[in-house]
Formats: sequence, C-alpha cells, structure tokens
Amino acid sequence: MNSFLSPSRKLWSVFLITWTGLVLALPAAAQMSVPFMNAPAATAPERQVEAPQKDITVEELDKLRKSVLADIARIDKSPGRQGGAPQGASDKELSDRYNFLKYLAFSYQQHINALNDRVEQEKQRQQIESRIQLWQGFSDPPPYSILLVDRLRAELQNNLLTLRGQEAQLQIIDGQIENARLLTAKSQVRERQARERMEESRQERDEERMRWQYQLAELEARANAAYLAKLVVERQAVDARRAGDQLEVDLSRRMIEAAEASVSFSETDIRSIRERIAERRDDYLQQLETNSTAREAANKTVADRRAQLNALTRKLADLRGSLYKGRQDLAAEEAKLKKEQEENTGLLRKINPLRAIERSKTESVIKRMKGQVADLDRRVATTEADVATTDHELTLAEARRNNVATSLEMISNQLIGLDIQLAFWEMRYDVALASQGQHPDLRKIYEGSLSLITKLDPVIRHIEAQLKLTLDSINKHERVRHGQIEHMEQKFHQQMLEILTDRQLVYLNGYSELEELRQLVQRGRAEFESVSKGLGLGDKAQQGLSSFVNGARKVWYYELFSIEDTLEVDGRKITGTRSITVAKAFVAVAILVIGYFLIAVLTRWYFRVAVRRMTMDATQARIARKWILALSIVILLLVSLAIVKIPLAAFAFLGGAIAIGVGFGMQTMLKNLISGLMLLIERPFRPGDLVEVGTVLGVVTDINVRSCTIRNVNGIDTLVPNSTFIEQNVTNWTHSSRSVRFAVKVGVAYGTSLQKATALLLELAVNHPQVARTPAPEALFEDFGDNAQLLVLYVWLEISANMPTTRSVLSELRLLIAARFAEHGIVIAFPQRDVHLDASAPLVVQVMPSTETGTDK
Repeated sequence: MNSFLSPSRKLWSVFLITWTGLVLALPAAAQMSVPFMNAPAATAPERQVEAPQKDITVEELDKLRKSVLADIARIDKSPGRQGGAPQGASDKELSDRYNFLKYLAFSYQQHINALNDRVEQEKQRQQIESRIQLWQGFSDPPPYSILLVDRLRAELQNNLLTLRGQEAQLQIIDGQIENARLLTAKSQVRERQARERMEESRQERDEERMRWQYQLAELEARANAAYLAKLVVERQAVDARRAGDQLEVDLSRRMIEAAEASVSFSETDIRSIRERIAERRDDYLQQLETNSTAREAANKTVADRRAQLNALTRKLADLRGSLYKGRQDLAAEEAKLKKEQEENTGLLRKINPLRAIERSKTESVIKRMKGQVADLDRRVATTEADVATTDHELTLAEARRNNVATSLEMISNQLIGLDIQLAFWEMRYDVALASQGQHPDLRKIYEGSLSLITKLDPVIRHIEAQLKLTLDSINKHERVRHGQIEHMEQKFHQQMLEILTDRQLVYLNGYSELEELRQLVQRGRAEFESVSKGLGLGDKAQQGLSSFVNGARKVWYYELFSIEDTLEVDGRKITGTRSITVAKAFVAVAILVIGYFLIAVLTRWYFRVAVRRMTMDATQARIARKWILALSIVILLLVSLAIVKIPLAAFAFLGGAIAIGVGFGMQTMLKNLISGLMLLIERPFRPGDLVEVGTVLGVVTDINVRSCTIRNVNGIDTLVPNSTFIEQNVTNWTHSSRSVRFAVKVGVAYGTSLQKATALLLELAVNHPQVARTPAPEALFEDFGDNAQLLVLYVWLEISANMPTTRSVLSELRLLIAARFAEHGIVIAFPQRDVHLDASAPLVVQVMPSTETGTDK
C-alpha cells in the first residue's frame, strides 16, 4: 500500500487489534478457572448493587493488589496450599479461595489500567477540542490534491468504523456490568447467610468451620465487587474515548468539506502514485524472496523433527516390547521360586543343601531381572519424555512453517492489491480528465471499479475466516495454559501463543490493507456516479454507444473454452493452450457458409456449360456436382479451422459421444457413403433406368451421396440406401438394352384349332405398331391345362421412363385377342368341372328316424 495511506492502515490495525483484545478478554474469567464465573447469569438480582459513589485512587488499588499478591504467595509456599485453612477444608474450597484471590488481583490490576486509560482519554479529548478550536483551514492555498482529499476520507471512514466499534464495546460492557451486578448481589447474599450461620454456631469445631466458610464467601463477594468496579471504570474510559473519536469525526468532516471545495488531480499526482506503488511492489517482492528462503529452511526443520520423532517412536516401541518380555520373564521366575518354596515343606527338603543352593541361584536371577526391568522402566520413561518433547518441537516447527506460508500468502494478496490499486487510480485519473472536458468511457470505468471489488471480496472473506480460526486457536491455548498443567506443557502453549500471535498480526495487517483498498474503491465508485450525472445528453449518448461497443467486444472475444495445442514460440515448439472464442467460431462458420455458397455457384455454372457445350450427360453432371459439393464442405471445414487457428483437438471433448455415434449411427452413414462411391465408379445403373431391388420396382430419378431415389408407376418416390444396391440383388431392366420381352397368356377350350389360334395371335402382334419387328414375335402352345389349352404370345417392347406405356400396349393386345377370337368362334376357356353318375344300378333311398324327437324323416 502507498505511504500516503499508512495513517489509515494504522487506524484499521488499531481497530482490529482492539476487537481482538476484546474477544480475548471476554473469556478471561474462564481462562483463570474461576468457578462462579462459569455459572449462568441470574435472571433477577437479590439486591441491586450500584457502582461505588467515589472512585478509589490508583495508589489505594495498588496497595490492595500487593496485599492480595502477598496472600497468594503465602498460599503457594504452604504445603498443599493450606495457607491458614482449617483442618478438614476440602480441595474445592482451597481451589476456590486460590482462584478468588487471583481473580481479585486481576480485577485490581485491570481497575488500575482502566483508571489510567480514563485519564489519558480525557487528556486526548481536551487536545482534540483544542485542535478543533485552532483549526481555521489548510495552510496551503487551493486547489487541493485529490490525494489529500482521499486521505481525509479514509481517516473519516476509519474514525466512523472505530466509533461504531466503541459503541458496540459499550453495549458489551453494559451487559457485563449487569451480569456482574447480579453475581455480586448473589455473592453478598451468600456472605450474609454464611455470617449468620457462623453467629449461630455453638460448638468450637463448628465455629471454626463456619468462620472459614464465611471468609470464603466474603472473599467471593470482594472479588465480584472489584470486578464490577473495574467494569464501571472501563466503561467510563471507553465512553471518554468515544467522545474523543466523535470530535475527530466532526473535525474530519470539516476538513473534507474545505478540501472538496477545490480539488485537482494532476499528472504529477498520478506519476507520484505510480512511483510509490512501484516502490511498494519492489519491497513486497524482496519480502517474497526472503520468505521463500525461510520456507525452505522451515521445511527442512520440519522434516528433521519428523525423522527424529519417527526414530524415537520406533525406539519407544522396541523398549516397551523388551519391558513387556522382561516383566513376563520376571513373573515366571517369581512363580518358579514360589512353587519351590511351597514344595520345601518337609524337614529333609529344608535341610537339603542342594535345594538351598538352587533357591539362592533363583533369587539371584530374580534380583538381576528386577534390575533390568527397573532400567527398562527408566529408559521407557525417558524415551516417552523425549517423544513428547520432539512432538512439541515438531508441532512448533509446523506452526512456524505455517506462519511463513501465511506471510507468503499475504504478500501475494498485497501484490494483487497493488495491481488493483494502480488500476483504480488510473480509472480515477480518467474520471478527472472527464471532468476537465475530456470524455473517457465512464461506464467502463464504473464497471471496472465494480470488477475490482469483486476481485477483492473473496480474498477479504478468506482472510476473515483464517483470522477467526487463528483467534480460536489463541483462545484455546490461553485456556489450556492457565489450567493445571506441567511446566513443560505451559512452556509449549506459551510458544504456540507467540507463534499464533505473530500469525494473527500478519492476517490483521493484510486484512487492514485490503479492507482499506475496498473502501477506497467504493468511494471512487460514488465519485464516478456523480461525474456521470453531470454529463450532457450528447455525452451520455456517446457513453451509451461506447458501452454497447464494449459489451459487443466482450461478447465477440468471449472464450467458449480452451484447448491444448502445440505452439511455436521463438522457433521452438511447446505445448500450450489456445483460446476458442466467439470471434473464432463466427469467422469459421462464415468462411464455411460463404465458401460453400461460392463453390455452389461456380459448380452450377461450370456443369451447365459442360452439358451445353461439351455434350456432358446432364445426369452425370448433376451427380458429380453433388459429390464435389460434399467434398468441398469437408475441405472448407478444415480450411476455416486452420485460418482461425482452431486445432482439431478442440473437438476431442466430444470423443466419447462421437465414438458411440460412429459405432452405431455413423457406421451406417459411412457404409452408404462408400457404397455411393462404388456405385459412382461401377455405374450399375443411371438415372432413367428401370431397376428392381427387393420389393421396389421403378425408374431411378436421382443418385445422391447417401441414397438413390426410385419412382414407381404410381409416381411414389422411394429413397433406397446405397448400401442396399451393394448388398442385395439388383435387376436393371435397361442396363444394356431397352428392349424387353413380355408374355401374353391365353387359354382356349379343348377342341379349338391351335394352328388357327396361334396364327391369329401372330397376326395381331405383327400388325401392332409398338411391337418390335426384331426380334420377331412368337406364338407358342405352352401346355395342356386342366381347363384349357395354354397359348403364349411373346412380344418385344421398348422400355421408357413412362412405365404405363408398356402396360397399355399389353392391355391393347389382350383386347384385340379377345375380339379376334370372338370373330372366329374361338372360345377362351374358363375353369369348369364335369360330374359323372353311375346309372347302372338304382339309387337307394332310406327314411331314418330322428334321434331328437323320435319321428321319421
């Protein structure tokens, strides 16, 4: 951050540190383990306790504090912390007395600090009042630099923020005072009740016990009253500080009002800002390098401590295993000795020297094994202590490494803040130019300031979260440190507190700088809005047009996605990423569409000329044009992607879907495409040919890339895939010749002259104008049928695209045959049956009775 913003940054730091201290001070009673401070607040006081009417002096408080500290020292020196307590006092009562005394000393010390703070705040308030009375304006003549105005606004912003913090602190203290009053009232009730019980006691032993309980209740009441008095004075000090800060706010507003009457933002100012930001960046970069070296050293320390801990852990596991085995062996020897002693009950066994020698050896072995076990116990205890110490050292090393990482993170954030700050001042300078008659794009400036805040907010929220976690850790270690723990543990938690406090300060510094920058940008946005409102109609229209152009430019260069590709930089090929933008996609589509349109026009003109002047077959020209267009689309697609530098790998993200499509859907299309190429090369049929494939019979009207069109006699077009012509039998009626033989069948009755009938058939065929003379028609006797004699007339006809013509010729021949046969008395037979009865014997007729009614039929 620039040096002209350092006072504001200090204010932010003071405000945040004040709040941090407040957060840590709230659980102070819990940290000292005072039992009654952990109890919930009472709902209603037994008796309202007011604050002392007369302030106690600092000297009196210090005298009382020293007296309490002397009592604490006397208790610390006594065995079991008895310190004059009667016999039979419970551990809880001893602990409560000790905690009450510590809490009383703490309250006296805080009371002294609050009194000194109140005096200091009163002096500062008087000084501020004197400044306000003496200030009559700036010493320099107007116009005033915008840097001065901005610094004054930053001071006002921080003064208002500090003022709000103090008001919130007053509310918290008021709640603490009310709670302390309730607790003091309850403790005074317990004090009175303890005194009454003491007065009613008759037995000497009970009287001593009651007196002890009364002293304990009286000490609790004193501690609560001292804490209440401390809170009252603290509130007075905070109230005095708030009054002084309110005067500071009033003075800042007067100074801003005077400075804003004439403001200038010169080129010298912006140059000075750039130089200061550059100096600050160099400083941050140097800190970044220093912390990077420190991080390497911290990583090495952590690795060494972790290796030591692992080695000690393995050693401890081995020692524990040896200790376990040694104890088992010792138990076995002791059991063996005990068994021998139980067996040596007889007189002879007792006086047997051999058994005495054996028992002596066993006892010697047991003694030696006990020494080994004791040595292993000591080594295990020592190694456990070493493991605990090394574990603490590892935790501390990791915490210090985290501090270095936090510093690096904050430096990186501060470097980002410098970039944002420089961009902001450049935009603000453009606003100053706008107010001087030059008209930059204010809308762009306003949106740019909004984007700066958008960049800052996530970083600030992250720092706030990390700061809260750090404060929670500090609070946790504070509570543990004030508990009943060993000296080594207290030292460890003290070191952790120092490390966490350093981390907290790093976060506070980074947070204050970035938060100050956010406030700076927000103030600038308000300034942008005020300048925009002062523009004329023409300037506003120009600004609107500029905003539209900027918006269109953003859309034009919007990145749809990025793709890895091989780039050539300084003659070397490296792997990088290419940006696929809306502009590239639009240009690629435009090249594809325009190129296809031009090729379509050129090919249409060329093949029209080829058909007219070069006698090229029109059908073949149309088919060739379609294939050229299809090939052109592929080439244009590749060329358009190459021109806008979109690699084919950009479509790799569709690889899965394309693979599935090729495996199922694209397979059929590729098969038809290749089949179409084969049909084009082999040319088994051409448009106008009469073909029959499967159940489809018709004239080929078109041959496309994927399918062919066949029109049947009913005028219905059928699209047949090209692969069908390759996979199935295809009948081309007009492949080599358009002459096709047709047969007209007719059946004549038995007894008809076949020669006459066949002659009539040939005569009719020869005389028909559409029947081919070569090959000549034929009339043949086909077969003896059941009902007729079958004759067949074979004629050759020319097949054309008009299929109904052939059908009409055959129909005319059948009509002529019927008429000519009728003229000559030739009967065209039809199906008939003759029934023959055997009349050599009479027919037998019988009357049968009915099975249903019993009558005859």
